[in-house]
Amino acid sequence: MLRNAKTDNVDERPSVETILHHPFFTNGAFPDRIPLSAHDAEPSFRHISESASRQNFKQACKNARVGVAISAFLDQTTKRTALGPSIVKQEQDFQNAVQPGSPISALLQYVS
Repeated sequence: MLRNAKTDNVDERPSVETILHHPFFTNGAFPDRIPLSAHDAEPSFRHISESASRQNFKQACKNARVGVAISAFLDQTTKRTALGPSIVKQEQDFQNAVQPGSPISALLQYVS
């Protein structure tokens, strides 16, 4: 597995909000779908207006339940609470567990 030092630390990864505000998503055409012909040739989205692109992007966020549209899917009366350790803590625990010399790393060498 290739590792990227910039993204190995979970705390240094960009948030979903930061990613969604990147010019890649906010500038230019944002189609409502990618045509099957894109397998063979680069599609042209020149026909998509700026307002249609914004609407398509909002709809994509809503469908994916990310970004500002996510609040529409949350029921404020039934807030969820964490059932266990955070993902960051789980990642840290995993990294500690598989360090060379740990009991788990000794077991893993027999599985490979």
